[in-house]
Amino acid sequence: MCATAALAIGILLFSEFDETSARILGTTGALAFFSLLALPAGVLLDQGCSRPLAWASLGVAASGLALVLVLLWADWDDEPETLWKLALTATVFAVAGAQAAATTSRLRETDPPGVDALYAVGLLAGLALASMTALAAWVEVDSAGYYRTLGALGVVVVLFTLLQPVLRKIATPRTPETGGHGLRMTLADGSEIMRFAGAGDFGDAVSRAVREVERGGSRVTKIERLEGGQGPS
Repeated sequence: MCATAALAIGILLFSEFDETSARILGTTGALAFFSLLALPAGVLLDQGCSRPLAWASLGVAASGLALVLVLLWADWDDEPETLWKLALTATVFAVAGAQAAATTSRLRETDPPGVDALYAVGLLAGLALASMTALAAWVEVDSAGYYRTLGALGVVVVLFTLLQPVLRKIATPRTPETGGHGLRMTLADGSEIMRFAGAGDFGDAVSRAVREVERGGSRVTKIERLEGGQGPS
């Protein structure tokens, strides 16, 4: 990224534009774009949760980047239509994966109940939007109503994604004072994550939280109980 950015800056400031310059600038833009799409998945991996989603999102983003780079740098007599469609498909699913990973990384046990509904609808709408966009490319849909529906789904995805942090701010969260248990868990790689488990019995709360984390592929080595959200006991 640093090397391509330096080349792009040099081209923009000092060089004349030609085909190679355009390819370098396109490569820089593609690296930046797909790196941003991969960032939410990296956050999930740091948190040690939802690892299948994180790796799937990273895989789709990497595939999209590879396809775009092939399109940029290969010498084509006639650029294959199939490759363009594959690149577009990978890109739209990479965007959907980034949206899913970003909203998943923000989920907390203290979230108000409405956040769960917004999260679920946002994920379904994002997946539907990506699928319909890919379908439109592959079968070359020619219907104004179809693209109106795509636009409406896009609005739903953006709206439901933005409403989640808003609701966290304005709604009353579930807290340890309402009968739940705050936990700080240390993972095998040394990282720490916080969890709030709403079970009435502390043992049930611990087992539930550990199962949730280890289903994501991490291993819990230490658990501390947080009293009133202030510190370990």
